[in-house]
Amino acid sequence: MIIYEAIAEDRTHLGGPMGSEYTTDITIGLFTLQEDAKKACQGHYNKSQKKELKWHQWTNGLKQKIISTDDLGSVKYHVVPKNVK
Repeated sequence: MIIYEAIAEDRTHLGGPMGSEYTTDITIGLFTLQEDAKKACQGHYNKSQKKELKWHQWTNGLKQKIISTDDLGSVKYHVVPKNVK
């Protein structure tokens, strides 16, 4: 069974001196439908901004099809498929 993890990547600690930059991932939730995970990301983003997220699909090194938004400055959203046995 495939579930989808909605993740908000906190990018507020980028732009400092080299070697001091980092990002942290915040799990928004686990969902049975990809669309529900994207809606949860949109709801999380709408707490601070009121614009529609645009999604792009790419494949990571583990050959997972990840869906991500553009870099939104302080945050970037990802929907990652997880195989549950």
